[in-house]
Amino acid sequence: MPSKDNLNAPTLSVIIPTKDRGPLLNDHLCQLIKTTGNFYVEIIIVNDSEKPLDNFPNNHNLIICQNPRSGVASARNFGASLASSDLLLFLDDDMVLMAEHIDAVIKFHKKNRNAFLNLNWIYPPSLESQLSKIPFGRFLKSHGFNSLKGWNKDNKEWRDNEIFQTFGITSQNLSVPRKTFHDLGGYNENFPYAGFEDQELSQRINSAGHKIYIDPTQMTYHDESDRMELKLWLKRKYRGGITRKVAVHFGFTDYTLNAGIAKKGLIRVIHLLEWVMTTPPFKSLCTRLPDILYFPLINALLASSIYRGYFSREAQKYIQ
Repeated sequence: MPSKDNLNAPTLSVIIPTKDRGPLLNDHLCQLIKTTGNFYVEIIIVNDSEKPLDNFPNNHNLIICQNPRSGVASARNFGASLASSDLLLFLDDDMVLMAEHIDAVIKFHKKNRNAFLNLNWIYPPSLESQLSKIPFGRFLKSHGFNSLKGWNKDNKEWRDNEIFQTFGITSQNLSVPRKTFHDLGGYNENFPYAGFEDQELSQRINSAGHKIYIDPTQMTYHDESDRMELKLWLKRKYRGGITRKVAVHFGFTDYTLNAGIAKKGLIRVIHLLEWVMTTPPFKSLCTRLPDILYFPLINALLASSIYRGYFSREAQKYIQ
């Protein structure tokens, strides 16, 4: 939906930040190029790694740029600054969209010019099947980590069959008019790791009076098949704890964590359990535990990782 003074611009600018996920990104990019073939869409890949991207398909609407070690918020902002279209679609490198999803985004924003839109997502069938065969996968499914609806299990606004208004965004697939995004100032780049920039931007969106919608009828795939390793998952949760501490420093006091000497001691003990559950040969033995025992252990490791990140020296470094 180009403006009158921008009639030759693409209908949509898709902005994809990425870091060290070459093979997965390549597969999804080829699919996206096919998906957008009937639309005038530009695709902007922002590489946040020092490793260059290569072996990508040639396409005149594809822009690849370097933004090394600047973080996902910076990568999205940089991509938005390069966009030619009046409509932006921020897309994670592990999201898979079809032509009907692009069409739904464009049609939605013709009627809702200053709104933000998230499309629904689930894990792809192949990944769902894989998860069902391993205890960690079953843990993720039992907690709803395999779907947007699961992540929104406490959202009383959720509807299954119609677009509904909500109060928070997720940038996994997020569309917004370019002017609206820039008028809000883009993403906050002060968080050390990904995650909390969505909550912070959501707060500014709501304060400005803009509306956020989820379309549950448009089901996309979120392919995290390369992130199903427990050790790497816990590392991301540790980083999330660091970012949480920074968020509290910025005024999001609802996310404050407290821990006395006894709790911190318990966290250290649980951290030893993490070593056991992620190191061969103990790792293999732990996966033989029944789910009724395995799940509480993962919950303990999850809490420990968040707390350790929150109270780490690294977190303290970011708020000094």
